[in-house]
Amino acid sequence: MPYPAKITPEQWMDIERRVTAGESVTSLAKEYGVSEAALRKRGASKQKVRKVRKVAVQLAEAKTALAALPPDQQILAVALADELRAISSNLASAARYGSATAQRLAQAAHDEIQHAEVLDEETLRSVAMITRTANEAGQLGVALLKANEESMREASEREAKRAMQVTRIRLVPMTAG
Repeated sequence: MPYPAKITPEQWMDIERRVTAGESVTSLAKEYGVSEAALRKRGASKQKVRKVRKVAVQLAEAKTALAALPPDQQILAVALADELRAISSNLASAARYGSATAQRLAQAAHDEIQHAEVLDEETLRSVAMITRTANEAGQLGVALLKANEESMREASEREAKRAMQVTRIRLVPMTAG
């Protein structure tokens, strides 16, 4: 049986807030009587803090941009953002269902080939039709994965360029004098 948690959910929220605000994990671990490793494992890692801060900056920028619009345009912008989130969610669901359908149809095509006593023209046409339909069912999911792959690659390339930027040093020849 697992040990009861030493820290309540409310305390975890306070720890995460304080780490994000810049307090050290070491001091918080001492204050709450737990190990630094426990805090880092639970969510006080530098990577998670950076991610939260990045999103916080994006939210602040978005709120500032929204506040700069006239009230009627603010309403339109919020409605459009809500619509875009709904579309994204619906497309993700459609892709999930499409991939499940593709998998089931591919299995049906496989089963038909496996159980066919003779691979005659009619069986091959049936399998080809099922396979083509399976491939079509999976296209939305493939497109979404590919779009995400491209954006992730672009973000990775930007990060690599940033890391590779080198400060230029100007060399001045020395003269004997």
